[in-house]
Amino acid sequence: MWMLLSGAEEKRKANPRTYRLLLDSQKDERVVETIALDLHRTFPENIFFSSEDGLQRPLRNVLVAASLYNPDKGYSQGLNFIAGLLLLIVKDEENVFWLMDSLMNNILPDFYSPGMEAVRAEQELLGEIIRWKDRELHDHIQEVGVQWCLVGTKWFMCLFADVLPTENKERLMACNNFQEMVAEIQEVIKNPKSLNCHKLMKHCFKKLGSFPTTRIEKMRQECLMRVGEQ
Repeated sequence: MWMLLSGAEEKRKANPRTYRLLLDSQKDERVVETIALDLHRTFPENIFFSSEDGLQRPLRNVLVAASLYNPDKGYSQGLNFIAGLLLLIVKDEENVFWLMDSLMNNILPDFYSPGMEAVRAEQELLGEIIRWKDRELHDHIQEVGVQWCLVGTKWFMCLFADVLPTENKERLMACNNFQEMVAEIQEVIKNPKSLNCHKLMKHCFKKLGSFPTTRIEKMRQECLMRVGEQ
C-alpha cells in the first residue's frame, strides 16, 4: 500500500535497474564513512541491527544509494532511523530505497535539503502552536532561553522513528493528515507503560481543544516565509 500511495511503485517500475546500478557505482567515501558511523547508532537495542548479517548491510545500501541518487540532498542524520524502520516493516531493500526517494523528493522535499528550510519552519510552527494553545508554557520556554530547535529537531528529522514504541511508529507513519496524527498520539499516551513526561502530551490534547488543519497549514506557510527571509 505504501509503495502505491507514495508513488514509489511507479518509480521502481520506471527504473528497474537504477538501484543495482547505484550500488555498483563509485561512492563518495566521506558520505560512506558518515553513514557507517550512524549504522551502529540506529536502533542499537534491536537485534536485527546488531550486525552486518542482519539489517546493517541493507541499511547501508539504501542510505548510500539514496545519497548518490539525490546529490543535491546527500545524506542527513535522521534518514538512518526512517530507512531502518522501513526495513523492519517492508522487508524489501529496493522497495525501501524507492520509498525513501519518494519521501525525500515528493512527500517532504525540503526536509532534507542542505538548508533544511522545512525542518526549521516546523520548529517555528511548534513554537507558534504552543503560544496559541498554552501561552504560559510558551512564555516559560522563552524566559529560560530554550530554543524550539533543541526540543523538536530530532522528532521531525526522524519522523518520530527514534522516540516512540515500534508499534506506534508504524501507525504514525501510516497517518494521512494532522488529525490522524493527533489521534495516534492520543493512543500513545493511553499506554500505561508511557513515561510520566507524556502527561504533558495528555494535557495538550485533552485540555487545549482542537487543532484545525486549515489553521495549522496557514501558520506553517507563515513560518516558511519567515524562515525564507532569514
